[in-house]
Amino acid sequence: VSIGSSICSRSGRWPPRVGPRRLRPRARAPLPPAMRTSSLLHSGRGGGGGAPAMMMASAALLHSGRDLLSEFDRLEQEVLVLQELRRVAQEQLRLASDAEARRREVPELWVRVLTVEHDMPQASGCRGRPLRIRVESESHITSSAAPRKLDDSGQILWQETLALPLPEEQPHDGAGGHSSSATVRIALVGDGGGSDASAPLAWQTLPVADLRNQKAVHRLCNLQGGWRLSLALQLKLSAAGMVRGQVAELEARLRKSREALALCGEKLRDVVPPAVLASP
Repeated sequence: VSIGSSICSRSGRWPPRVGPRRLRPRARAPLPPAMRTSSLLHSGRGGGGGAPAMMMASAALLHSGRDLLSEFDRLEQEVLVLQELRRVAQEQLRLASDAEARRREVPELWVRVLTVEHDMPQASGCRGRPLRIRVESESHITSSAAPRKLDDSGQILWQETLALPLPEEQPHDGAGGHSSSATVRIALVGDGGGSDASAPLAWQTLPVADLRNQKAVHRLCNLQGGWRLSLALQLKLSAAGMVRGQVAELEARLRKSREALALCGEKLRDVVPPAVLASP
């Protein structure tokens, strides 16, 4: 008797039926909303798109997650930088406040000379002539350290800052008012010798009252004879007040960056699996 006939006699058929072992399905952790959509597309149950649609959806999801991670890193770094800048500004504010408590500062006008231009340098006879910038108030005069000359295009890239004391802008009686409405005169003078060497070629009078917020202001001055001056003006009444304004600006920027970082984090949680976000 063969082995096959012996088994056949017991079960009644050859070969015997051997079925697969039935396994109980294992419970899965819930996926993020965006990953659920991707899973449906990959399984072919998301509607008739086929393989190209699945590949495009996966590529778009990957691209979106990568962009969000880059944006999150950028915003996180921005928050750290702003926090450090705020810390330094707060320390400078403390030092400036202590210095002001010990002595009273004299207001200063800072004049940053950017460029000097002339419409027709050849016809004016000023090409090659040394020039200086002079700033005058009721009590003080200051001028540029060295003379400059127009180039072939009729322009001078000056890039010099002049500081002019303005005691007439000193607050009186501690009430925050000002004793006068000061003005300054910006003049362009020759520096080539002779009796009229210091005579102004062109000038303009500028008020100081609109600079009392201590913020830098750009001015383009059209002077006599075709001259133009590009200036940046800033009045310093209180060093502590200027730094206090910087601290306030940094606080506003930091608050805005933190809000953007929190919003980006919410978008990341909808796209990137928690295990990826939790990984170091």
